[in-house]
Amino acid sequence: MIKLSKILTGHSDWFAGISSIIFSHNSKFLISCSNDKTIKLWLVETGEELVTLTGHTEKVTSIALSSDNLFLVSGSKDKTLKLWNLKEKRCLASVSHQNKVYAVAINPNDNTIVVGCGNGEIYLYSFESLVNNKL
Repeated sequence: MIKLSKILTGHSDWFAGISSIIFSHNSKFLISCSNDKTIKLWLVETGEELVTLTGHTEKVTSIALSSDNLFLVSGSKDKTLKLWNLKEKRCLASVSHQNKVYAVAINPNDNTIVVGCGNGEIYLYSFESLVNNKL
């Protein structure tokens, strides 16, 4: 028999649907994004919700974490990519696209940020260009 350890609740059940879940690289935290337009950071050991990031205006479809666990990127059906500073709990940059953003990733070797959009195109950004807003 499979034993359930815990259930984390906090995303709105009105909109339902968790889009993506990732572990931090040290496995101490979970990060989830949802159709309720939010991103949540959870402490794995206790299931405590630590922070809710808001700023997207549509469903958040994907998330990726930097290798140092300090920065998060998110993609949304609102056609934006957002870069978050998790320590400061704030959005550092937002990049608009012409199509919905369905996938994001961060290269752990050089922090290149990759975005996949609804038009089938893939965009690559340097981390520094997003932080310095030199797009």
